[in-house]
Amino acid sequence: MVTELLEGETLRERLQGGALSPRKAIELAIQIAQGLAAAYDKGIIHRDLKPENIFLTKDGRVKILDFGLAKIVRSGSETNDGVQTLTSADVSLTEAGQVLGTAYMSPEQVRGSVVNHRSDIFAFGAILFEMLSGKRVFRRDTAAETMTAILKDDPPELVVSDDHPIAPAVERIVRRCLEKDPSQRFQSAKDLAFALEAVTGSTAVAERPAIVRAPRQVSTKLAVVLVFGAAIATGAVFLLSSPKPKPLYHYDRVSYARGRVYNARFAPDGETIVYTAAWEGKGKDLYSVRREFPDSRSLGIPGATTLLAISSTNELAVLVRDRYLVHMEHVGTLATAPIGGGAPREIAENVHAADFSPDGKSLAVVRRVGGNELLEYAIGTVLHRTPGWFSHPRISPDGTSIAFLDHPVLGDDRGSVKLIDIATRKISTLTPEFESLQPLAWMPDGKQLLFAGTQESFNRHIIAVTLDGGMREVLALPTGANIFDVARDGRMLMSTNPQNTEVTVYLPNGKQRALPYLNAPTGPILTRDGKYVVFSDDSDVAGRFYGVMVRKVDGSPPARLGEGNAMGISYDGKWVLADVYTDPPKLMLLPTGAGEPRELSRGNIAYYQFAGFFPDGQHVLFTGNEAESSRAPTYRTSAEGLRVRVAPEGYSVVFDPVAPDGKTFAARDSSGQLVLFPIEGGSPTPIPNTLETDWPVGWSTDPDHLFLYTVGELDVPVYKLDVHSGERKLVRRYAATDPIGVEYATWIGSMTPDGLTFAFSFRHELNDLYVADNKVH
Repeated sequence: MVTELLEGETLRERLQGGALSPRKAIELAIQIAQGLAAAYDKGIIHRDLKPENIFLTKDGRVKILDFGLAKIVRSGSETNDGVQTLTSADVSLTEAGQVLGTAYMSPEQVRGSVVNHRSDIFAFGAILFEMLSGKRVFRRDTAAETMTAILKDDPPELVVSDDHPIAPAVERIVRRCLEKDPSQRFQSAKDLAFALEAVTGSTAVAERPAIVRAPRQVSTKLAVVLVFGAAIATGAVFLLSSPKPKPLYHYDRVSYARGRVYNARFAPDGETIVYTAAWEGKGKDLYSVRREFPDSRSLGIPGATTLLAISSTNELAVLVRDRYLVHMEHVGTLATAPIGGGAPREIAENVHAADFSPDGKSLAVVRRVGGNELLEYAIGTVLHRTPGWFSHPRISPDGTSIAFLDHPVLGDDRGSVKLIDIATRKISTLTPEFESLQPLAWMPDGKQLLFAGTQESFNRHIIAVTLDGGMREVLALPTGANIFDVARDGRMLMSTNPQNTEVTVYLPNGKQRALPYLNAPTGPILTRDGKYVVFSDDSDVAGRFYGVMVRKVDGSPPARLGEGNAMGISYDGKWVLADVYTDPPKLMLLPTGAGEPRELSRGNIAYYQFAGFFPDGQHVLFTGNEAESSRAPTYRTSAEGLRVRVAPEGYSVVFDPVAPDGKTFAARDSSGQLVLFPIEGGSPTPIPNTLETDWPVGWSTDPDHLFLYTVGELDVPVYKLDVHSGERKLVRRYAATDPIGVEYATWIGSMTPDGLTFAFSFRHELNDLYVADNKVH
C-alpha cells in the first residue's frame, strides 16, 4: 500500500504548548469543517474525530486522518428528519470492549444508539473548545466519569484572558456543536463552516485540495480507500484578529404607535425621517418625524402608501396603487413627489423597489416583467434578471455600483448580498446565503454595507460586510432588528423586529381554533377530511431548511416529519410534498405515518417554486427553474423519476394545482392571470373574473370550482369560483384574532373540498423605529 508522506505535526502535538490563538483556532476549524463536509458529501462518517487524527502540514494545511472507524452510510438509512444514520449494530469496535476517543464521543455514541454525521460535529465542538481553551471539555479522571460528563454535564465557560479573548459568537458556535440533543446541533458541516466564516469575515474561500487516505483494515470485507478534498479558508479576520470593545449605542425612539414599519429613510438634512407604517390596525401611509417634534405626521400624498427612497434633492420615490404579491413583495406604480407634499408624478409600472443615484437625477428600479424580476438602471436598461426576486437596491455613494439582495426562491427571503458594477455589469457575491435577509444600506464611506440577516435563527441581526466579503456583527437584539438607512455621521435608522405567526383553523360549526407552535408556524395545508393540518415550522429552532409538521386540528401536539417547506399533501393524506432548500435543492415525499422519506429525481432543476399532487397519488406537478435558466417550466413527474414537461416557461402552478378529475391544472401566467392547462398538452384557457391578487386555496369536490381568496385585506374574503364562467360566490370572511401588526395574510391558506373547514396563517409584526448611534453619551 502506498500512502502520502506528511511533514508537520498532529493537532495533539500542537496543543502540547497550550491553547491556540482565536485567529489560528478558527482558521484550522474552518478547514476541518470543510473536510468533514467533503466526506459527508460522499456519505462518509468519521466517528473517531480527535486531535490525534488531525494533522497540520508545514504549509498550513489540515489533513483528517485515520478513517479506521469510518462508515459509508447505507442507502435508505434515513430517519424521518432526513438525516442519514447508523444504528448501534453498525458501530463496531476495533477490539472487544475497547472504547475509542472517549473524551470526544457524542452522547449518542456513549449510549450506543443512533449515530450520524452530527456525532462528528459534537467531536468537532470538543476539539474547537480545546483549541481555544487548552482544556478538554469533558475529560474526567476515569473513562466512566468522562462518559457520564458527556451525557449529563454542560460544557464550562470558555476561559477569557487578555491574551486569548473569545468572541461571544465563537462561544455560541462551540456550545451549539456540543448540544446533547443531535437535532439542536448544526445540521451539516457546511452550515458549521459558514458560521465560522461569518465570525471571522473569511467568506471568500480559496480551495486547495487536501488528500485524506484511510488506512487499510484487516477484514473479510473489501477495504476502501477514501479520497476527498478539504478546502482551505483564507481572507480577512475581523472579529478575532484585533479584538475591540463593542460600541455603546444610544437609541432615540421616533415612533410610538402600535403596528408595522415597512421602510424608512433619512432626508438630506439628516434630522427629518420619512417612513411607511401601518398603525393601529389601519392601512399603510407615509409619515415624517423629527427629533425635536417626535409626533409623526402623515405626508398626505394622494395615493402614495409605500416609501422607496429619498433623493439628495428632497424628492421621494413612492409606490401608488401598490398591491401585495407574495411573502414580502409589494408591486405598484413608481412615482416621485416632493418631500413637502403634492401630487405624485407616475413613472413606471410593476415596480417593487427603487433607489436614487447620488445626484438625485436617476433611479435604479426592480420590476417584475414576464415572470422574471429585472434590475434596471436607468429605467428600461436591464442590468440583471432572476426567476426569483431582488430587493433593496442601493446605489453606492460614488455612483459606480449597486448593492442588492438576491433571493433565489419566490416566497422566501433567504438569499445573499450582491454587488453589480454599473459599467461592466460584473456581479460580486459578498456573503454566503442567509436563511433570512432583509433591508440593506451603505455606510457613508462606501466601503461597507449594513444588512439585517440570520443564518440559523428566526431573529435577524445587523451585520456589516466589506466589498471584499469580510463580515462582522454590528448589533444583535433579542427581538431581532432591521436596518433602513445610515446618516452621513454614521447614525443608523433601524427598527426592532418582534414577529409571531398564528395558525387558525375555522371549523364547520362556525368556531375557530388557534393552533400555536413556537413563533412561526406557516402555510397550513388541510387533509381532505379536515382532520389534520400540515404546516411548515420557520421558528428559531427549526434550522436553516425549516421543518415539516403535522397535527390534528383538535389541538393535539404536532409531530415533525422532516426538513423542508410543506407544499402539498396527497389525496389519501399519507404523503407530504416538501421542498428542502439545500444546495442543490430536494423535492421530498415525507410519510405522515409509517414509511421512509423519498427524494424525487431532481435532474437539472436549480430551484423549485410551487408543486402539488395528482389525485392518483403517484404523480406530482411542479414548477422549477432549470440550471442556468432564468425561466421556469412546469413538469409532471412520478416517484420513479419519469418527468414530462406540461407547460412552457412563463407559467407557474398554484397551490393544490391539479383538478379532482386529473385532467387540468391551474397556473398563473407572467401577467398574473390565472389559467387552466390541459394535463395532456394544449393551450391554456384564462379563468375569467380573476385578479392578480387572487390566490387559490384548493379545489372543490368537482373540477369546475376553485376556492380562492383575495390578498391585501385585513379580513380575508374566500370565494368559490366557477373556472369556466367566472361566477364567484363569497364563502366567508376570515380575520386574524388581533388585526394590529397584520396588514394581509402572508401565507397561502387551505380549504377542504366541501368548503366547510379553512386553515390560515397570519404574521404579526410590531415594530418600533429608532435612531441609533455608537457615540458615548
